[in-house]
Amino acid sequence: MEDPLELAICVDGVDHQVALTMRTPGDDEALLAGFLFSEGVIEQGQLHGFRHTPQRCTALIKEGTPVDLSALQRNVTTNSSCGICGRPDASSLRPAKPVTADWGVPPEILMRTAESLDQAQAGFKVTGGLHAAALWDVSGQLLMLREDVGRHNAVDKLLGHLILNHALPISQAWLMVSARASYELVQKAVLAGIPVMAAFGAPSSLAIETAEHGRLTLVGFLSPRSFNVYTHPKRLHVDGFK
Repeated sequence: MEDPLELAICVDGVDHQVALTMRTPGDDEALLAGFLFSEGVIEQGQLHGFRHTPQRCTALIKEGTPVDLSALQRNVTTNSSCGICGRPDASSLRPAKPVTADWGVPPEILMRTAESLDQAQAGFKVTGGLHAAALWDVSGQLLMLREDVGRHNAVDKLLGHLILNHALPISQAWLMVSARASYELVQKAVLAGIPVMAAFGAPSSLAIETAEHGRLTLVGFLSPRSFNVYTHPKRLHVDGFK
């Protein structure tokens, strides 16, 4: 299911619409919190509530919080397939500090959890059309899973849940996405302090570059039988594994 949702913020009593996004209904407040964090509008702890209708979700910013509304400048509707569409230029993208966690995930855990994700995706079983974003611990235990028709929305819902529970950075878990490894998904993982990200599909060249600079271990083409690793392979206890 895909429906439009207006995303807005209330700053010192004044509402500002920030985007119109297409998403799978559910977890709208987490979606908005994750979106605002990824865009550099808020930091953890700066929200004090929401106003929510089926068509609009408004985040209430704590009074006196400085908000850079220019960080939200977009020229088109944000659709379900693109997390950066409508930005005026690449310089408006949020910079991220490099990940510092030094623990790793054994290759057999990566491949085993790839098979487990299929079983955990309740929405995908019904629709066949939802992306998933999942957090796992180093032993392969599923910590959290969110689904959405948009791959970036699924990650925003997951990160938003962590923000609302004051759980960022989350350096003791790793991220799996059921889509390709696009730039915006890698950027969100680095912003959250996640050290390892694995994708079922291919990474883009900009995703690889961002992962390298962000010290994120990036895995692509993950399956129950194999995977490719593109950056910082030592976290997987391998050296140049392909």
